[in-house]
Amino acid sequence: MTISWSNKAKKAIPLFFKEWNDIDIYIEDKEASTQKIYIEIIQRLTDGKYKVARIFPLGNRQKVLEASAKAAIHQSKRPELYIIDGDLDLILGETPAKINNLYMHNCYCIENVLFDEGAAIEIMYEEDATKSKEDLAKQLEFNSKLRMEVEYLIELFVVFGLMRKYFPKRKSVSLGLSEFTSGGKNPYLSDKLINTYIARIQIELCKDFGSKAIIEDKIKMYEHIGDDDSATCYVSGKDFLLPLLARHMRNIVNIKATRESLKIRMAKCCKIGWLTRLKESIYQAFDLA
Repeated sequence: MTISWSNKAKKAIPLFFKEWNDIDIYIEDKEASTQKIYIEIIQRLTDGKYKVARIFPLGNRQKVLEASAKAAIHQSKRPELYIIDGDLDLILGETPAKINNLYMHNCYCIENVLFDEGAAIEIMYEEDATKSKEDLAKQLEFNSKLRMEVEYLIELFVVFGLMRKYFPKRKSVSLGLSEFTSGGKNPYLSDKLINTYIARIQIELCKDFGSKAIIEDKIKMYEHIGDDDSATCYVSGKDFLLPLLARHMRNIVNIKATRESLKIRMAKCCKIGWLTRLKESIYQAFDLA
C-alpha cells in the first residue's frame, strides 16, 4: 500500500530533519537520484559548511511555486530555498514572479550540470584500469563528435517550445532520447528522425496557427538562446544530454553502474562553477531567516 501525503503533511516533514538539515530545500522532482544529486552538489557549493541530509520534493513546478509564495508571506524562521527547473521557460523567455526564496535554474534542469567531460572521463577511468585518461578523452570525442550530436537537438527543443505554447497537451520533452534513436543494438542519435519530426510538427503548427506567428515565435526563441554553448543549457540534461553521454561512455568502457548511480557519481566530480547563482541563493536564504 502506497501512502499518499497531503501538501500540509509534506510541508511538515522537514520538521523531523531539523537536526540533519541546516537549510530546507524544496524541488520539483520526486526521483531519489535527483535528490541525491542536489545533496552532493549543494555540499560542494558550500564546502560542507551547511548540513543538507534531505531534499524535499513537492511533486511538480506549480506546487513549488505555490509553496514558495506562501513561505514568503509567512516568513519561516528556518532557512528555506525553493528550486524550479529552467525547463522550456528558458527558450520561451518566461520567468516566474520574483520571490526572495525562489531560485530558477539558468539551465534546463540540475542534470545539465552533469553533462561534463571531466566527470565522464573520471568515471570511465575508475571503471577500466587498462586505459589512461588521455586515451579515454580521445575515444569520447566530447568536444567534437558528441557536441555535434548535441547541436542536432537545439532545433528540436525550439519545436518543443512551440508545442508548449500551442500544443500544451502533446508529449514533447518526455518523448526522450529513444524516440530519436536508430541502430538497434548499436544505437545512435538520428538526425533523420529529428528532422522528420520537426518538419511534421512545424507543418501542423503553421496549418493551425499560421506560418507568420510560428516564424516570429521561432525567431524570438533563437534570440533567447544566443550562440554560446546553447545545447548544454537549453536541452534537457535528464531526458537527452545525460542518456546520450552515458551511451557514449558505455560504448567505450563496460560501466556496471546503473543510470541512477552514474548520475550520483558524476555529481561528485562535475564542474559546478556555473552554479554561482545557486550558491548565492543558498547563502541568501540564511540572511532571510
